[in-house]
Amino acid sequence: MKKIIIMLGLLALGGKPVYSDQLDLQTAVSRVVSNHPSLSVSEAEVLAARAEAVQAGLWQNPVFGAEAENVFGSGNYSGGSAAEYTFSISQSFEPGGKRSKRRKAAMLRSEVAEWGVSGRRRAVEQITIRAFYTSLAAQARVALSQKQVKIAENVVESAEQRVAAGRAHRLEISRAELELADAELNQRNMQLALVTSKTMLAALWGGSGSDISSLKGYSQQVVAPPTPEMLLLKLQQHPALRRVEASIRQRQAEAGAEDAERIPAVDLGAGYRVLDGGDDQAFVLGVSIPLPFMNRNQGNREAARIRTLQAQDQLMTVRLELQQELLNRHQETQAAYTLVTGLKTRQLPVAEEAFRQATDGYEKGLFGSLDLLVAMRSLFDQEVRYINSLLKYHQALSELENMIAPGVAGSTEK
Repeated sequence: MKKIIIMLGLLALGGKPVYSDQLDLQTAVSRVVSNHPSLSVSEAEVLAARAEAVQAGLWQNPVFGAEAENVFGSGNYSGGSAAEYTFSISQSFEPGGKRSKRRKAAMLRSEVAEWGVSGRRRAVEQITIRAFYTSLAAQARVALSQKQVKIAENVVESAEQRVAAGRAHRLEISRAELELADAELNQRNMQLALVTSKTMLAALWGGSGSDISSLKGYSQQVVAPPTPEMLLLKLQQHPALRRVEASIRQRQAEAGAEDAERIPAVDLGAGYRVLDGGDDQAFVLGVSIPLPFMNRNQGNREAARIRTLQAQDQLMTVRLELQQELLNRHQETQAAYTLVTGLKTRQLPVAEEAFRQATDGYEKGLFGSLDLLVAMRSLFDQEVRYINSLLKYHQALSELENMIAPGVAGSTEK
């Protein structure tokens, strides 16, 4: 009996769960990114912006005109015998490269939209990372609670044998049975928490908790996070920064397009005129040039200039916010790393040794069941604390890496 209890106790001490047919973080992120509706909305905006860029580069349609003069009058102009007919085509020409500048600004709007999709994808990945590791920790707690129930069952069996042999009072059985009842209740609660967390994870890709048999990624291997200086060097590629940089180029292009609008468009036309009832013909040429005395597009030009300066200020704001967020995440990761290593090197070994001594003393009759149960509960409390600290560590480190480089979600898995 003693060997059985010790073996079960060792299984509870930091043993990494073994799963089959498991969902890993990369697969979870891929499923969510492929099916999350907010990404579809953002991608639709990119397609719309590209369509607007095509429209901005098109020429204006030519205008066909038809006129009939000197008809339905009086005297010589009664009827249509003296009518003159003119058929013409006119085309508007935009000097100053207006069309190309509008097209450039529209293309940059599509680039801004693309970086917006990338930023939204990054946010969805971070949500998935947090949900995945929450489910993973819940799964580890279930495995731990199952082992706790097995140990409690063996303690009850051992207490019954001791009472039957006259080596202990029946109170030991009651204590052991109460501990077993608590362990079974805790197991049911852990199983419910696992089902809930799986359901929430699967909901991110429109699935259900039954889609997830088990999860892969629980690891006790931890590494110290990179230095803040190394992280800040990689922050420049963050989609939020790239989006604002593209927005600045877009605003500058829009300012150029608005500046070109100060030069009015020129309308050129040519036509064919039929005179004197068809006896004579002539060609007609025309030009129309607005005189920019009052409207030189000065309001829109100034607004575009101000928005360019606004985008430049926004770049500084976003950079400062991201740097602060990065440093906060680094601090969280460092704190989680310190807690995990402390538990693994100090608290867990102490709890393990206490459990072994209590088990040995219980089998020799030196300790009662209460001492054994206290040591067992202390051990499992430390195990749960260790699982929770691993959860925080893996979440923090994955989110930190996800923040500085796209496509690295899950690189912390061992």
